[in-house]
Amino acid sequence: MESITRYQARKDELEALKAELENQARKGDPGPVAQRVLEAAGDLLRRKQQVPCDGALIDGALRQLSAEGLKSYADGLNVDELKSRVQRCADEAVEAALPDSDEDSNTWSAWAMQGLLARDRAESAVCALQHLAKLGRPDATPIHTRLTAALTKLDVQTKSLAVALTALNASRRTERDLLDGEFRTAAWWFSHRAETSDDGLVRALGSDDAKLAGPEAAAAEEVLKPRKRAVSFDELFRYDLGLATDAEQAFIAQQKKVNPELARALAAMEEGERAILELTGAAPQNADNVRELRRAAGQGATATSPSAGSGQVVEERREFRVLLFRRAAKVHLVVQPSRDGALAAAAVFLPDAPEVARPSHATEAGLDFELGPEKQLERVTARVVVTLKGGRSATVAVKL
Repeated sequence: MESITRYQARKDELEALKAELENQARKGDPGPVAQRVLEAAGDLLRRKQQVPCDGALIDGALRQLSAEGLKSYADGLNVDELKSRVQRCADEAVEAALPDSDEDSNTWSAWAMQGLLARDRAESAVCALQHLAKLGRPDATPIHTRLTAALTKLDVQTKSLAVALTALNASRRTERDLLDGEFRTAAWWFSHRAETSDDGLVRALGSDDAKLAGPEAAAAEEVLKPRKRAVSFDELFRYDLGLATDAEQAFIAQQKKVNPELARALAAMEEGERAILELTGAAPQNADNVRELRRAAGQGATATSPSAGSGQVVEERREFRVLLFRRAAKVHLVVQPSRDGALAAAAVFLPDAPEVARPSHATEAGLDFELGPEKQLERVTARVVVTLKGGRSATVAVKL
């Protein structure tokens, strides 16, 4: 019911945008308005059966779009960022399937679905561009062609993630069934492996005593085979640069416990990094919005911020850690890099504004996000998205 209501509201939104464009009331970059018109029109064009809409309203709104607005929208669409978002959806979907509590499951599911809806809105915009070209706007054709090619490449790279997305199948089926038949197959993010027979796949693969059959059983057996070979040079090199995958990091950590020689080598690597910094006085090569991590505090320890007292380490990983501060009746989250140059960027989202990152500023303690009054954030879960060097990202849920 919530989904269909959202799309029905698109009609009122499109009518308001059409009136705004006709009155030429908005100044500045026309790209954001063009994006809203294209997405709203495309959402309705792809759901004519379930959400009937006057075709004249859609055509009239699209005709109001200027060539400048279309170009600004197309130039501003970051397909690589959209790809990273879809990839995060898979991680969030797995977290939803294997949560610490039911509340956590709902939170992770909501975040994951937001990412899938972002991919779907891009598809709607492309559909609207194709429709606009049919209305006699030749300037829409090259933009449609370029964006279609970019999104097709994105889908080739991410469609395999549908296995993880099966944890969201109830919500995915709802969205799939609102689409007209001709658009369902293409919208793999809603339709691929969305049948009820796939619903328990992630939970089954994540269970120690799961009884699998067929291809899933063969895949699980291969994945769970004990690894016999030692840590390779390439893996250690990626580990040193902060580019190792989660699986590689876990294996290296396990081998460190049973292999004294490897443990000494890793300790030497860490000491070497610190010695180089001390001798050269080199500043860490981080992004402008982060600062060098003070390495003294460990998991569960406290760390000091220049602006106030101590904070609690709520998440610590090899590349970064997240600290929670409560000062002056306000809540702050601070993201710190734990390896020089490993952290590229960070953003924090709250449920009341899931699509807008919270404001931040750089301090000596790290990238500081002020989230608001403590009383208003009780039982709220913040989503911290950290982008690491090389483009890999990680999502952390922090209960405030």
